[in-house]
Amino acid sequence: CTAPTATRTSPATVSACIGGNVTLNAIHSGTVGTRIWKKNGVALSIGSSTTVHPSSITLNNLQATDAGLYVMEVTGPCGTSSSSPVSLSV
Repeated sequence: CTAPTATRTSPATVSACIGGNVTLNAIHSGTVGTRIWKKNGVALSIGSSTTVHPSSITLNNLQATDAGLYVMEVTGPCGTSSSSPVSLSV
């Protein structure tokens, strides 16, 4: 049994302006049961300023508090894997 993999496809460092939008991308392979995005190790709650797609997350109306390290974490029947982080500065 092999754990799924998550791979960052965005640059390692992304900069954006306050009030702007940014999309972070990662892909996954293998059997995936759940896929979540984390900021600084904490699962993101999806709200009106966050849109999740199968291989990306879009953060809208950025604020200084949105800066941090973002990873995609995938879990399947054989384990869990996280992408390498994207460092977002706002």
